[in-house]
Amino acid sequence: MLTIREYARPQTMDEAMTLLKSNKKSQVLGGGMLMLKLGDKTIDLAVDLVDLGLDYIKPIENAVEIGAMATFRSIETDPYLKNCFSGMWSDAMKYIVGVQFRNLATLGATAYSKYAFSDPNTALLALDAELVMYGDRRMAFNEFLAKRKRRFDILEKIVIKNPETTKAAFDSIRRSKGDFAVINAAASVCDGQYRISVGIRPRVAKLATGAMAYLNENGLTPETAKTAAKMAADELDFATNLRASGEYRKAVAPALIERVLLKLL
Repeated sequence: MLTIREYARPQTMDEAMTLLKSNKKSQVLGGGMLMLKLGDKTIDLAVDLVDLGLDYIKPIENAVEIGAMATFRSIETDPYLKNCFSGMWSDAMKYIVGVQFRNLATLGATAYSKYAFSDPNTALLALDAELVMYGDRRMAFNEFLAKRKRRFDILEKIVIKNPETTKAAFDSIRRSKGDFAVINAAASVCDGQYRISVGIRPRVAKLATGAMAYLNENGLTPETAKTAAKMAADELDFATNLRASGEYRKAVAPALIERVLLKLL
């Protein structure tokens, strides 16, 4: 059971941060849902960002800014994003539960929460996304995943560079459409530099840096894609949870990674 004792809808980022710091048991509501494990949770003060105008997708020079409150569905269907990153964002979003869920879940919430089961986080990592926190504090998403979160922080937007010149691909293995993925993978290339990320291992998404270096040196062909995919599966660690065993994830990873790499050709 979730108990919220006080609820606030600030009108500015400054007000939101002041409210967040006013109570040690406060929490930001960055979307229309809250992911809870079985059990009870009490929030003394819930700070809802819904009135801050952060639900935007805005092309800027050589980049695109996605507000923290932009929903999965708005990203999936946005006309500009459909024509960028080889249409990867539609592929990364379209099988996540159902449309009702995607109309509520936000990119900022899944990124800031570092959800290990997230499809969008694997895509963000492959695209070398940058998080912009309150006060214009910027951090590469890869760096953010590796660090402990600050107690009082608010994610304002996510910036992804070179949307019109980056080729990208995403794919996943899931038991059925609408189910959470068992494993996912994403890849991108811009100016001859490749990035490969694998998520739901079942830990948070991670870059396959060795395989990336191999492709950066040798380029991408059907033959190097197969080699790089095997390298990526070998350098990453996989574990077991209720959805799949670590052995299964490791066994299917090479084919999944090869599949996303071949989409870049």
